[in-house]
Amino acid sequence: MDALLPASVAVKRNKTANQTMEEIVKTTLHIGQQALSSSGALSSLFRPPKRNLGCGILVAAIEDYLSLDEQAQAGAARFLYPTEPEYREHYDWVVSMAAGVNAVWLREALDAARAGWDRRRMEKKLEQQLAQRLRARLTA
Repeated sequence: MDALLPASVAVKRNKTANQTMEEIVKTTLHIGQQALSSSGALSSLFRPPKRNLGCGILVAAIEDYLSLDEQAQAGAARFLYPTEPEYREHYDWVVSMAAGVNAVWLREALDAARAGWDRRRMEKKLEQQLAQRLRARLTA
């Protein structure tokens, strides 16, 4: 897939494992703009929007996935990493609404980031539990 992208875009793509979703969306929109500007006449007719429904839903889903709220995280996991056909269709529709987002690239970025996000969320949970225990001991 990198062979299809300009070198500067491929470098940005490889950095996505440690990025937040907002950074991923910004990078994705930048990639879309680069692709359009390299296509000549088309670039003068179309500019991908900086904000759109698809990107907003994806950003919200990633924020929920990173959340310490178990219910929000579980729902976001079903959406971002669908195993059931109905969730897959919904995910595909949202990605299609995200102007300038390459679906294959997004899938690879989400899959690459998942382990780091899970680790970060677990660390936050442990920190929160430790802080609660310390507070309980100090107030007892």
